[in-house]
Formats: sequence, structure tokens, C-alpha cells
Amino acid sequence: MKKILLSLLIMIIAVPAFAKDPKETVEYWKNLKKNNSIQKISPEIDNEMKKCWNNSQTHFIVPIGSKQWNICCAILAVFDPWGESSFEEVYQGMIEAKEIYGDKYQ
Repeated sequence: MKKILLSLLIMIIAVPAFAKDPKETVEYWKNLKKNNSIQKISPEIDNEMKKCWNNSQTHFIVPIGSKQWNICCAILAVFDPWGESSFEEVYQGMIEAKEIYGDKYQ
């Protein structure tokens, strides 16, 4: 039983690391931020985030868990105006925002 749980834990950790597109990871955006001026990367960030938000910017309009959702969460985690957040915090926060505002503000 312990071997099964250990194998499962390794798969949960290892598989997503290999399966994700680099733009879906916080590390991709952190490295981009670290290695470039904000003026240089702003167009890429703006282009990606335009796909994410509803008109009022209360929540993401892309499907939860999709590739674009993960990109949106990663960008917001790194470029959060209130300070850097974790991917998980942004992910959960946007799910809650979508549940609250989804029907009100498209």
C-alpha cells in the first residue's frame, strides 16, 4: 500500500511538470520578468490577459483548468499588483470570483 501511495505521489508531482507548456508555469513568467524590462514584456502580458478577463475584470472568462486559465493564473501570480501570489492562491481566488460574479458580469 505504501508503494502505491508513493508512486501516486510521485506521479502527481512529476507528470504535470513534464506535461505543461512553459507559459502555464509561474517559473516561465518569473524568468521573463527577471530577464526583461517590464516595457518589453508588457505587450505579451497584455495580449494574454485580454483573453482572460471579463469586461469588468472581476473574474476569468476562460474555462477553469484550461491551458489559457493556467496561463492567466501564472501571469497574475507573478504580476499581481498587490504583490506576488502563489499560483494556487490565484487559481482558487479566480474560481471563487467566477462563482460570485460569473452570471453578473460577462
